[in-house]
Amino acid sequence: MPNSDGELRNKAIQLWEAGQTLEAGRLICEDLSPEARVEWAANILRLVVERAGIECPSIDHVLSIAKHPLEWKTAHDANSVARNQASELCEIRVRSAEQNLLLSSLTLAFLVARVIYNATDPSDPFDEDNGWSIASSLKKIVEMLDDSEFSQSSLSALCGT
Repeated sequence: MPNSDGELRNKAIQLWEAGQTLEAGRLICEDLSPEARVEWAANILRLVVERAGIECPSIDHVLSIAKHPLEWKTAHDANSVARNQASELCEIRVRSAEQNLLLSSLTLAFLVARVIYNATDPSDPFDEDNGWSIASSLKKIVEMLDDSEFSQSSLSALCGT
């Protein structure tokens, strides 16, 4: 485990660039407090929504919950809504590029909702690796958008810089 912020960031970047995004996400998540994870995860989702121009009430709801710690327990339900919406999109055999982007964004949103919910220290938490998967979900969206500026912004958001 890297022992400084700079070392951690460099290791996460190396893992990201090597395609080991789950490990990059694990490295970052394990270094953050539950409350800091919420901010980190929401910032990543917000970056995706802004860059992709996504308008989706269930994603907006997850972002709204992240801003209000007293609402964090409701993230469990927000996860269900986003996950169900993603499942419906999965059932479409041939999806447009926009539908694929929305599906990936919804996947990111339900992962973020799970991180938010887990920050409440519930008796029924989601698996901790949901936070780790945010990096993989983000990488998929970066590849879909194929925009070098967004790629750099995403890496900065992932590493918390």
